[in-house]
Amino acid sequence: MTINPNIKKSPMGVSQMHNFDKHEIKIEKTDSRKEPPNDSYFIASLLFFFTGLAGALPLHFFLVANDYWMYKLRDPEYETYNLSDKTYYQKMFTSVSLAVQGFPCMISAYLSAKFALKIDVRKRFLFTLAIISFLFVIFTSLVKINTDGWQTVFFITSVTVITVIALFHPLYNITMMALLSTFPSKYIKLNMYGSAMAGIFSSCLQIISLSISNSPKDVAMIYFSLGTGIILFTLFLTYVMKYSPVVEYYWKGDHEEHVVPSHTLRDFKNVAFIIWPLLIILVLTNGTSGLGHPNITSLVVSDGYNDHRDNLWYSKYFVPTVTFLGTDIFSLLGRFFGQAYITRKNSHWFIILTAVRCFGIGSLFFFCNARPRNYFPVLFPYDFEYMIILYLYSFSASFIMTTVILSSPRMAGDQAEVAFVSIQVVASTTTTLTSFLDPFYVKML
Repeated sequence: MTINPNIKKSPMGVSQMHNFDKHEIKIEKTDSRKEPPNDSYFIASLLFFFTGLAGALPLHFFLVANDYWMYKLRDPEYETYNLSDKTYYQKMFTSVSLAVQGFPCMISAYLSAKFALKIDVRKRFLFTLAIISFLFVIFTSLVKINTDGWQTVFFITSVTVITVIALFHPLYNITMMALLSTFPSKYIKLNMYGSAMAGIFSSCLQIISLSISNSPKDVAMIYFSLGTGIILFTLFLTYVMKYSPVVEYYWKGDHEEHVVPSHTLRDFKNVAFIIWPLLIILVLTNGTSGLGHPNITSLVVSDGYNDHRDNLWYSKYFVPTVTFLGTDIFSLLGRFFGQAYITRKNSHWFIILTAVRCFGIGSLFFFCNARPRNYFPVLFPYDFEYMIILYLYSFSASFIMTTVILSSPRMAGDQAEVAFVSIQVVASTTTTLTSFLDPFYVKML
């Protein structure tokens, strides 16, 4: 999941600026009487929307391409695949790709939080997006290659590329947090909507690609090529952000400067004691993510598949439409309704709500029509039952996470930026420490 920061408003119109060459943070006083400039050519608006989109897009993009993975990892003896009788690689791809990202991403999150402030924000954006774009190009080039004779190598290569892309995700997120901490709430909302739209965009693009061609290779080529284009466009916006008067006003304005030390480990510890209810909610949500989407849900088969395998809805469109697009739509709705509701007085109720959601609703996926199965019975065989569970799970997760992020500035006060970074590190660490359970959950089915 992508973590986005909320605005940190300082008293007396104070904004923050990072001077990374001097390894320090500058806090500048802006002229509160000066009106913010117009967003010429919508550079700032596009920048924040697409940085949110590009930040979450790679992680969604690979998982949504279910038809491609089913084809590439099918039994080579057959030209088509059987969703009810998946091969080992088909069954384990999502869980393994999520699991192996864990530890490297935790190290990346720690190093990014420790040393990222030494590098200029714009350079960090350009560097991470350039690497991700390069890896997307490499991955796209594998689409047309016949890998039937070396499926194990292809499996390992694909998981490795996805893991390397995920390695840059903490650095990308922390860079976004540093930038957005000085901007008004409308820009953070744009960024959060962009992040939420990543899944919807991926699912819609996959559905459109499936409708254009019946060939899994052609579908994948269209799909990954357009995804690469989105990353490259975001790279372009990052390059031209220096020409935006809005960015100049909020981030680089010529204001009176006051230098304070950069954040220390003690700062993070102090903030953790302040926002501990939010961190507990994060641990519960991220620590149990393997119980649900997409680890288990990517294996769910429509109730009409066995009787109508030639029907494209059951064989091709069900997973990208119901499992991914539907999930992302309800996730977006959850973000829309999420507000800064959590306070120190009511935080215990949100912790209880999160625990019920994670263990109560999350465990129901084991009894949905995921295939193949080993131990658990199917108690919810029908599509409508699965959809109710999935969409309630997705809406509540997004609502809770958005509420945590938007509540952190009020709870952390003038340490909002440290709180944002702490949230990212805790989220990454929790996901890492529990991701090794994902393949185990799949085998439990």
